[in-house]
This record gives sequence, C-alpha cells and structure tokens, in this order.
Amino acid sequence: AREAGLGEAWHLTTFEDTVARLLKRLTAGDLVLVKGSRGMRMERVVDALVARLAR
Repeated sequence: AREAGLGEAWHLTTFEDTVARLLKRLTAGDLVLVKGSRGMRMERVVDALVARLAR
C-alpha cells in the first residue's frame, strides 16, 4: 500500500490491536474497508467497531 502511494498502512496481528488502532484513528465520516478471509473472522472487527461507535 505504501509503495502505491497510500499515506498510511498498518499490519496488525491481533483482533484487539486492530480494533484499538482503528478506534484511535477513526473520525466522523470515515469509511473503512475490512478485508480478510472468512477464516480470519474479520467480522469480529466490524462488529466491535459498530458496537463501540454506535453509542
């Protein structure tokens, strides 16, 4: 992603780190693409973000 010109990209290895990093960085109006295999259970990230940001 960085090589393609994206200003910021991360590689995080745990669910907790991923959610924490996103919650620190997201602001109103941001869009997030959560991509990963079904085996990685990325829906957990989406569910955690929705639960915390919908308050």
